[in-house]
Amino acid sequence: MRILVVEDERDLNRVISKRLESEGYSVDRCFDGQEALDFIEAGDFDAIIMDIMMPKLSIKRQTDKMSKLVSELLMISRMDKNTMTLNFEVTDISELLKFVCDEQEELNQNSTRLVRNIRDNVVAKLDRGSMTRLLVNLISNAYKFTEAGGEVTVSLSESKSSVSISVKGSGIGISKDELPKIWERFYQADTARTHNENSGAGLGLSMVKWIAEKHNGKVTVESEPGKGSEFVFTFPK
Repeated sequence: MRILVVEDERDLNRVISKRLESEGYSVDRCFDGQEALDFIEAGDFDAIIMDIMMPKLSIKRQTDKMSKLVSELLMISRMDKNTMTLNFEVTDISELLKFVCDEQEELNQNSTRLVRNIRDNVVAKLDRGSMTRLLVNLISNAYKFTEAGGEVTVSLSESKSSVSISVKGSGIGISKDELPKIWERFYQADTARTHNENSGAGLGLSMVKWIAEKHNGKVTVESEPGKGSEFVFTFPK
């Protein structure tokens, strides 16, 4: 995978580039807009990292945004190389989901309300690390695209043989034409989503799909513009 890093802060550019190169990426670097255009015209890039230092964001949020992006890219690299080790063990997913909800509420202290319908004492065999990432991605996405005053609902249920997790946000929704594309790497939906200052690089849902499949499960979505989206992940115990 070939990546172009565009960042006029040279020390930051060098740190990002070295970390990506250590994971086997082919990395090109440049330091201003015109140089970036020249690179893009001359090369075929799988991803472009740019505008990491965003003036409207605090230093902490700039750093968090960069760290999350690089972390996602490194995970994608390990997925592609099949070098990610998953350790499946019987886990109380009720407690894990409550923990992630607590964390997301703490990170998103705004007027968006988090509603929990979490059944107690649900256990299943899973990889705790990747499952945590799946839950974080789904719930944080719901927060990102739910307007102030809206509602995010997280539900957990079970049958004799399977577990089902639902994350529903009363947000802007996704059009039917875009729904099949949201699982693609680096894909971002319409401008209302991509211009959201909290939006990422379009990697989160591709990782969710991969993690779901590694748990022999599937994740589905129902959405309507203006009415929000609901993601449902179902997997065997």
